[in-house]
Amino acid sequence: MGKIDFASNLTHTLGIELELGLVDGETMALSNSVQQVLDQLPDEAGKVFKPELMQCCLEINTGVCNTVGEAEQDLREKLLRVEAITDAPYTLGRGKTKRLIRLADAIAGY
Repeated sequence: MGKIDFASNLTHTLGIELELGLVDGETMALSNSVQQVLDQLPDEAGKVFKPELMQCCLEINTGVCNTVGEAEQDLREKLLRVEAITDAPYTLGRGKTKRLIRLADAIAGY
């Protein structure tokens, strides 16, 4: 394996990677619905919103931040985008709709 070069700088920075489990709002079972969420985000969002191996997981990444407050604001904005998507019912076909659990409710439960 070759050497991995680390791009350093003179100040400390931080970033956050958060992985969310998507669950069905009715059954509370894990929901393989990451693609429905990703399909509702703009194409350029693929740099910060990513699927995981498990189709019930969504990864969210902040940018490189200089302060904890900056990282919090960045993550909060991205969580609100996902929350707006997961709060809305999505169509399963044959006229059926499902709703993912409200993200705020899921976070409040921890």
